Amino acid sequence: MRKSFIAILISFVILSTGWGQTTNSGSQSPVDLEAKKAFNQAVAAIGAKQYSQAIVSLNKVLELNPDFISAYNERGKVFLQSGKLKEANLDFEQVIKLDKELGEAYFGRGYITFLSKNYELAFKDFSTAISNGYNEYPVYYYRGMINLIRNDANAAILDFTFSVDKNPNFAEAYHDRGSAKFKLKDYPGALADYERAIQNKPNFALAYSNSGSVKKELGDFQGAIQAFTKSLELDSNLLVSWNNRGVVRFFSGDIVGAKADFDKALLLNNNYLLAVNNLAIVEAKMEKYTSAAENLNKAVKMDNTRGELFINRGYVKEQLGDLDGACKDWHIADTLKIKQAQLYLKDCK
Repeated sequence: MRKSFIAILISFVILSTGWGQTTNSGSQSPVDLEAKKAFNQAVAAIGAKQYSQAIVSLNKVLELNPDFISAYNERGKVFLQSGKLKEANLDFEQVIKLDKELGEAYFGRGYITFLSKNYELAFKDFSTAISNGYNEYPVYYYRGMINLIRNDANAAILDFTFSVDKNPNFAEAYHDRGSAKFKLKDYPGALADYERAIQNKPNFALAYSNSGSVKKELGDFQGAIQAFTKSLELDSNLLVSWNNRGVVRFFSGDIVGAKADFDKALLLNNNYLLAVNNLAIVEAKMEKYTSAAENLNKAVKMDNTRGELFINRGYVKEQLGDLDGACKDWHIADTLKIKQAQLYLKDCK
């Protein structure tokens, strides 16, 4: 199994708008002039990444003019950059209340909603942002991620394509477009996108890992092992790479190497279900049926909705001479809609 997209969250792009509410210079009151001065000071502070000072200046603007839309919008972005999501959301809400056409505020609110995993509301805000003219690359990227979560791979590809068209160096968008193509079994297209992601971000461990998964599907086992190995050189804690390299080694006939990879994955996370199951398969191949049964018992306790686990445990029980127990497991697999279960059940009374 592989990770189909990453939720690598880029920093919120602060685009200072400058003096956003101009009036006739000849008719500006002293309060207007003071607000303008404070706002420009905030813009300068944002440019210098002096966010605390920017907040001070923006607070002053809003004390002078509580309806200053650009000040709420900029303060919301600064709060977001500083990790103050609640405060940022309040400011974006206020912007939308004052100006329902400002797309950037919908993106800001949608981004916060995305972080809270309320994907449907986030999708709505991202779409509104785009329809209101906000066309920066992150809005398409995050909407693409939601489409991927929805299993709408074609829509995800369109959004990721918009994102990379606007920012050709955006490695994460290439990566996730590759994952969408993988879902559609467009393996050459997926591989091309993973390689483009690596080109733009040479230390992108997960892109190497997923390129390995594609190469496995294309039958290039040696290339897959090389990709997984490179991934692990970059991030030795990447569980999926240990597991997937183990899978490829298993199918290449390197049982000892496969076992070592599954053991390493479980050393990092003893409850990694895929590695628990796969280690049991290796142990069964090595005729270590008792140990395999113990691992499959553990796997079933972790997730009793996966029929493949019951198929595998049934096979091991049969090898241990427990045909009744094996048949019970295969019956469960059959109720879980595993097609192979019928073949195994032919050996049962």
